[in-house]
Amino acid sequence: MWTMAVFPLLLCVLTPAYINADAAACTECTNAYSGETTDTDCTHLKTYLNCLEAAAGSSAGCTLTVAEATKIKEATCTAALVSPCSCQRTFWGSDLAGNRACEPLKTYIECLTDAGEADTCVAGVKASTLVLLPSARLETLTCNSGVSNLRMCSTILAFLPFILMAFLR
Repeated sequence: MWTMAVFPLLLCVLTPAYINADAAACTECTNAYSGETTDTDCTHLKTYLNCLEAAAGSSAGCTLTVAEATKIKEATCTAALVSPCSCQRTFWGSDLAGNRACEPLKTYIECLTDAGEADTCVAGVKASTLVLLPSARLETLTCNSGVSNLRMCSTILAFLPFILMAFLR
C-alpha cells in the first residue's frame, strides 16, 4: 500500500517535465486561450486543456468560471476529439467549483485509466501518466461518501432494538 509520503515522490518521478505542477497558472492558460479565435483543427483547445492540467498539477486544481468551462464545452473545431482528449474536454468543461468537482474528477480518472497508453490532447503525453495528477487532486477534496444522514439514521434505528436487547440481558 502506498503511503502519503511515497505518493508525492512517485508523482515527481513519473510525471514528465511538460506536465509539471510548476507550470503556468490557470489564469495564464485561460488568458492565452481567450485570445484565440480560429481553431478548426482544435490545436488551441488541446493546448489549453494541457495547460490547465499542467497548471492544476496535483494540488486542488484550477477552478474555472462557468463562462470559461462553457467555452471549452462549446468550442467548435472540425477535428473529432478522441479519448482521452475528449475526457479532458468533458472534465474541464464541467462545473468544478468546490465539491462539485468530485464526480467529474472520478469520471475523468476512470476515463484516463481506461485509455491507458493512449495519447492525451498532446502527442506523447500518455493517459497513464496524466492520471496521477487528477488522482492526487481527488485526494485533496472532501467528497461525500454517498451515505446520507437519513440512510445513516435509518440503519441505526433498524439495529437499535438488537443493540438494546444485547445490553439489557
